[in-house]
Amino acid sequence: MTKVIFVTGSQARTGGTERVCADISNYLSEIEGYEVTILSLFEGRSSGFPVDSKVLLDEISMEKKNGYLNNLYFSARLVKYVIKQKPDILIAVESLIFLNMLPITILPNRPKLVCWEHFNLDVNLGVRLRDKARYLATIFADKIVVLSEEDKKSWKKNFKNNAEKISHIYNPNPFSNIEDQTINSNERQKVVLSVGRLTYQKGFDLLLESWALLPDALRSEWTLKIAGEGEDRSKLEQMIIDHELSDSVRLLGYDKNIAKEYSLASIFTLSSGFDGFGLVLLEALSYKLPVISYRCPAGPSEIISDDVNGYLIDNGDFKIFAQKLKFLMENPEVLNSMRENTSCNINRFSSDLITNNWHSLIRELTY
Repeated sequence: MTKVIFVTGSQARTGGTERVCADISNYLSEIEGYEVTILSLFEGRSSGFPVDSKVLLDEISMEKKNGYLNNLYFSARLVKYVIKQKPDILIAVESLIFLNMLPITILPNRPKLVCWEHFNLDVNLGVRLRDKARYLATIFADKIVVLSEEDKKSWKKNFKNNAEKISHIYNPNPFSNIEDQTINSNERQKVVLSVGRLTYQKGFDLLLESWALLPDALRSEWTLKIAGEGEDRSKLEQMIIDHELSDSVRLLGYDKNIAKEYSLASIFTLSSGFDGFGLVLLEALSYKLPVISYRCPAGPSEIISDDVNGYLIDNGDFKIFAQKLKFLMENPEVLNSMRENTSCNINRFSSDLITNNWHSLIRELTY
């Protein structure tokens, strides 16, 4: 029996990291000989995304604890947990979590340690300690898993002495089986959809700037829907008022039935200035939505085939973004042609293939 423990902040959250952690845990639990646990530092008895009954949800604390001393508390409790449970593989779901795993490196017969990076090396999200955590992972982790080939190259360039530890495994497409469902093109509405947390990273302010550049007559026919919630809601609401976009822009908030929005929309946009991977791009393409995205680090350029199933725009160029958006909105024949190409290369992200990649990595470390 191979015991695998994913260590995360809080699996109760509803972000992309928690979603992928649940998906990979579910897939691995289906493999004979695997025992899988998702261990949260806090609030981990429930999951923000479906978790198979074979996956154990556990937590170190019932509530979040802040501060340096509390980080030591989490680390000490994690060491005790590992000594008791004796896992074969311990996976830090995000580089900062790896700091809590450092004391485990001195244990005799310790588990193999994996740092699973969910952002990209160029971005620390304003947390300088994340840079230190990444550096320490290159020394003490047995493997580092990043989400894109582009990011793997950055890691290998910056950490040449430990380049052999760095692997890349794509996130799996959560809608791999969507082709088995009927997507009726006749039900498509004149809707441009975007999905993500309402935060500066996602660049929804730039998306609104692009939308404001469109002709009034075109905006009167189309609607921009932004699904997600976050700290920038009030800022975006004010932008909508300032640009007089209230009649054509809707902030949907957190939508549990996001699949319906994908199935009714006609175009998808990703306006992020940076991303860990861009899972929403796979979701959109699975629902046969052509995509307009910034060529941000890292992920979009490995998912979208430019001028085939979407457009890649230089980062931050909201005027060109608006031009491409206008072109697709005004040219249904091009839009339909791109829709026919949305399945181009997305088999690379199938759940079966990604699960096999994780299975191979775990076998490499444990045999």
